[in-house]
Amino acid sequence: MPSKFLQFKPFSLLLISSLSISSTQADIHNADERSLFEFDIPEVTAASRLPQLLTDAPASMTVITRSTIEASGARSLPDLLRLVPGMQVFMTGSNQYGATYHGATDNHPGRMEVMIDGRSVYIPLVSTTIWETLAVAIEDIERVEIVRGSNAATHGSNAFMGAINFITRNPLLDNRVEVQGSVGSMNTRQMRASFSRDSSLGSYRLAVNHDENDGSQRFRDGLSRQFVHFSAQMAPSLIDTIDINLGYDQGDIISGRLRSPNAYTVNRGHRSDFQSLKWQRDLSSDSRLHMMIYRNRLKLNEAPPSGLDALQHQAGLINLTRQVMSLPQDLFSDQQIADGLVAANPGGLLLAEHGNTSMSDAEVRFDFVPHGRYRNSAALGIRKEQASSSMLFHDGKVSRDKVRVFNHGELLVNSHFTMNAGLLHEHAISDQHATSYRAALLWKPQTQTAVRFGYSHSERIPSLLESERNYTIYKPFTSTPETLLLNSVRSPNLRREQIQSKELGIYHLFNDTNYVDLRLFNESISDGIHPWRRQEDRALMYANHAELRNRGLEIQYSRQLPRNLRLLVNYNYTDSQHNQWDQGQGERFTPAGPLTPRHTASMMLHWKPTADWSMSVTHYYMDRVHWTDNHQHVVIPSYNRTDLQLAKSWTLDHDSTFALSLIVQNLSGKQYQEFYPYNEFDRRAWITARLIFR
Repeated sequence: MPSKFLQFKPFSLLLISSLSISSTQADIHNADERSLFEFDIPEVTAASRLPQLLTDAPASMTVITRSTIEASGARSLPDLLRLVPGMQVFMTGSNQYGATYHGATDNHPGRMEVMIDGRSVYIPLVSTTIWETLAVAIEDIERVEIVRGSNAATHGSNAFMGAINFITRNPLLDNRVEVQGSVGSMNTRQMRASFSRDSSLGSYRLAVNHDENDGSQRFRDGLSRQFVHFSAQMAPSLIDTIDINLGYDQGDIISGRLRSPNAYTVNRGHRSDFQSLKWQRDLSSDSRLHMMIYRNRLKLNEAPPSGLDALQHQAGLINLTRQVMSLPQDLFSDQQIADGLVAANPGGLLLAEHGNTSMSDAEVRFDFVPHGRYRNSAALGIRKEQASSSMLFHDGKVSRDKVRVFNHGELLVNSHFTMNAGLLHEHAISDQHATSYRAALLWKPQTQTAVRFGYSHSERIPSLLESERNYTIYKPFTSTPETLLLNSVRSPNLRREQIQSKELGIYHLFNDTNYVDLRLFNESISDGIHPWRRQEDRALMYANHAELRNRGLEIQYSRQLPRNLRLLVNYNYTDSQHNQWDQGQGERFTPAGPLTPRHTASMMLHWKPTADWSMSVTHYYMDRVHWTDNHQHVVIPSYNRTDLQLAKSWTLDHDSTFALSLIVQNLSGKQYQEFYPYNEFDRRAWITARLIFR
């Protein structure tokens, strides 16, 4: 692919978002509504916050509908993302997931914004999404919108590499009672009940879940979890809509870094809750006011290690203690030193999955159409992040306030050309700031075809964990605390990461069921933040050591075949190159291998021979890659995985339905790894029974 692919600058195109352009043409919203009825091109909001046809969005997007969710056989939210070109999903344990876009990650991916109904579920404590604490099940999801590529110009620093919005089922359209149970591999026991109804005050939906399994035979890394999700929609007047979402999730999981057969594993409990309120008012036929306020809270409680745990898994620290304190072997055994270290460092945890965190956010947004061919969305938001952890932030609670200003404009030049431009500026009270912008030109030679040229410059403010992480290990056998080792120290001089993205996108709808979506991309990341060990004392720090360039292509193809067969194909090719250079701090960023898999692909074939029978076969492939974990490179060989789902439903009467489904993952039974070498994925199967009353 040529190195000068899509070398153009946004220049004056960025001014679109503040222009006032005269026109007597019909309101662009009306044109959008006609298109939605005439063609099966979905309407999306995640790319610009404006409701747009997919062919008008300023970025490449994937939309996963409810029918695809049901056909896929996926059992978790991250599993759905395996159907997105360019995304990699991996299991770090029997019940723990990570998801990243274009690789270059560790076991806690932190450069992608994940939202549920527009509410960020980013966790400031560990700078990632912890999927098993979200109080939402895959059965709650109506559709998913994924922005493939940086979306920081719309959603800020967290969307540095992409953005995902899981949209839950609307209680107004989901008027039923549902009871479901699953049993299967790893001694899985799942129960779920949901209730949706209309009332004089509005529509509401309540879902209650219990999820339990024993994990793998090797590590017994099981899960026990209970969660509840409540949503309500009210319309107190003809121009007002109010949405309320509440959730609570609690449970325990066995967690560990499964790099060896006898890897350390420990019980880690969690308790989370969230509250979200959205209000929307139609001010006129072409203007709308949105207000959203929410709060997320999470408490992680990792069990402390015993002296025996320290003895088995902290041999290096025990030897260092003996050397620094000159402890003779005949007077102090390794077990005594291990016990002493545990006593002197009561907050010391081997996995550091411990602490309290919260995030509060408030935003006001105004969508308006000043003229018939131009529409605009502008927003002002305030976000507060807090975290405390005896292991990650030894000196106490850390917090940060951010102010975000956003603007995006869409101009319909004529029937063939549409222009988009947006900008987001975020300023932290710590005087850190970032400005991200994007511009796109879309050409529609015909209604079913769109060609997009896009450019974006995105910036990412260092996370709380990257800036403020610190922990001191104290010597054992002393009457007052004496420093043995600076395990980690603050990194106050971090610069913001930057990414320059250029893309050419082509979308063509053959008819109302078949389409192809092609994306050519060129991404250059500079000042990438990466952990390293300081040379003089080996203290953990973060520095702007990384540089990465990705070039390649993504393809999505969907086709309705004869005999009620549907084919969905996704493919990604990424040519990834990383550089290393000396930052004058005594250490270099030296990746050992490909940080991004060169090839990833997925294919789903869904067959519905009758109204009550369905079968789907889904295949996933990922090329060889090197992940990073705690300064170590984890080599993951390429793998193939094939999943099968069979489903049958019975109509009991005009108001009730009973359904049975069988899901088999990794049909061949050949073991493979997705992240850790000893977290082996073998064949797994589940049976689910569902009873629905309408």
